Amino acid sequence: MVKIIQIGLGSFEEYKFHISRKVEQVICIEHVPYLVTINKIKIDTVNYQRNRKDRIFHELLGREINLKKKFKVDGVRSFDLVVDEKEITDPCIELTTQTLDRFLEIKNMNPEEYECLIIRDQGMEYDILLGAENYLHNTKCVQFPLNKSTKDGFLQIKKYLESKSFIVEEVSRNDKYALAYKPGFESYKYWMI
Repeated sequence: MVKIIQIGLGSFEEYKFHISRKVEQVICIEHVPYLVTINKIKIDTVNYQRNRKDRIFHELLGREINLKKKFKVDGVRSFDLVVDEKEITDPCIELTTQTLDRFLEIKNMNPEEYECLIIRDQGMEYDILLGAENYLHNTKCVQFPLNKSTKDGFLQIKKYLESKSFIVEEVSRNDKYALAYKPGFESYKYWMI
């Protein structure tokens, strides 16, 4: 059994998919407050019912620490990064970035225990990988979507992961995904797709 870190939860259905694959533990890191709130209750329920130790954290991950980013909060479900502060008319929330390496250190989590990394934080994939320099030495596989936000940066992400000894390929499960794994760990595809 493997342990997974998933950045950007996406949907609770995806979390349940991991459990159906007998993933030992899922650590979710999400920057959208309402997704943390609604999914924490569901994850806690699953933990209680199945004696699991899955967790969800509210963090904004990136390539470096202490960068401040503002997000517009328009209603309950809208949460968009503010690009031009002159255009702010809606309430905002300010989050400070954290690297994945620093996050694991602060939370006292051993990076060697988490074999797989799934990134669902649209458009932030490359920045998150740059902030996971130490973690990438230990992880066996990485998965990220191939959608509009990642298509343009795919070659950059691919080159970066290949420089860290990963084999990168495109795979599919409902949507298009890219999967990167270290040589000898091709079997980890089972846990990811």
